Amino acid sequence: MIDIVCFKWGDKFSPKYVNNLYRMVERNVTVPHRFICYTDNDYGVECETRPFLTDLPYWWYIIGLTNPAHEHSEKTIYMDLDTIITGNIDHIVSLDVPFATISDFYAIRGLQTAYIMWNKEVGQRLWNFFTEKYSPDDYENLCRSATGGTNQFLEEAFGVVRLNKNAKPKLEGIDVNRLQNHFPNQCVSYKVQVVKQGWKELPENVRMIFVHGKPMPHEVQNELWMKEHWR
Repeated sequence: MIDIVCFKWGDKFSPKYVNNLYRMVERNVTVPHRFICYTDNDYGVECETRPFLTDLPYWWYIIGLTNPAHEHSEKTIYMDLDTIITGNIDHIVSLDVPFATISDFYAIRGLQTAYIMWNKEVGQRLWNFFTEKYSPDDYENLCRSATGGTNQFLEEAFGVVRLNKNAKPKLEGIDVNRLQNHFPNQCVSYKVQVVKQGWKELPENVRMIFVHGKPMPHEVQNELWMKEHWR
């Protein structure tokens, strides 16, 4: 069983974002899984919802999801709400490694937290590292004090040098698996590939598009491929 999780906090993303991601997963994942949304307001959300367990600001709940108190399955996959799934991703979610994420689209040496997969052991170790590095008194100011945010946190955990400058990993013995390396040209950026390269139609092998930042998916929903997939 795979747990595919997301979260909706505040009003940046409407229930439509959760519901569309949920439907895309249901259309394109046939291996056993459950889809869970953590939220402070489940109004209009069609999938299983759960409350937040830790008071972490904004995107820091991505790391908060590694807290074993969530009682997830052996494998957990987090996806940003602005992820577009354009075809079957059984092979991607079934990648048999302890940890996987994506390379930063602007600085490919770095890591990006729009997609993260971890097993229980890695999740426990990430959560231990987080709680050793930050106390609950730090949480409120994480967005201001923790330069580089969750991307840098992951880089520090695994010894990836980009925002992080220390090549010695805090979590030793865990390989960093990047989707772009395992599945070339299947996991792409809306801004870096679709827009910059002027794609009018999506290549057949594309399976996931990460619409990170601006524009947001609802702002480009009239593109033909968005009409087909973001629903």
